[in-house]
Amino acid sequence: MRDSFIFYRSFYDSIKELSESNRAKCYDAIFEYALNHNDVELKGVPRAILTLIRPNLEANYRKYLNGTKQKGSKTEAKGKQAVSKPQGNVDVNVDVNVNDNVDVDVDEIYSAFSSNIHLITPNVADSIKSYLPDTPPEWILKAIDEAGKHNKRSWSYCEAVLRTWKEKGHVDIRDKSADDNAEQNKRVLAKIALKQKEKANV
Repeated sequence: MRDSFIFYRSFYDSIKELSESNRAKCYDAIFEYALNHNDVELKGVPRAILTLIRPNLEANYRKYLNGTKQKGSKTEAKGKQAVSKPQGNVDVNVDVNVNDNVDVDVDEIYSAFSSNIHLITPNVADSIKSYLPDTPPEWILKAIDEAGKHNKRSWSYCEAVLRTWKEKGHVDIRDKSADDNAEQNKRVLAKIALKQKEKANV
């Protein structure tokens, strides 16, 4: 049983259009699931809304469970460590930096999408997962941010941004030097001046 959970603005925006009775049913179901992890049987639109909201509630519940796991003492941890034996010069490259926290990245992306674009659907969730093996999660988060800034509320816009970055290389504007930005601005101004001159001659 939990004492609190995260309630996103996108939840409120989706539910506020319902009738008063359906709105109350929806809120009750969300609170029951998020706080007590109990399902409430709904029908119609409230059920559809809860189905869309549930991945966010589940992600936050997993984070809650991970935060409440008790960790063993340092002496227990030291006792479990294996003593390594000295070996000759073995040329083996073992990747010990395995990321066991992949779900945290996915949950963060789902939350960002629901907050900035719209409630996440199962199709969008699957599509996001398909990008993760070969796309850094930071890129996906930035693409979602870009879509929100340009008021483009769709996953297809985010995908277009990601494709562009993959083809042309992802460059953060803040990483560019002032000279690069000044040069780019000169080129843009030159194009604008040329177009204005062409219009004047017509």
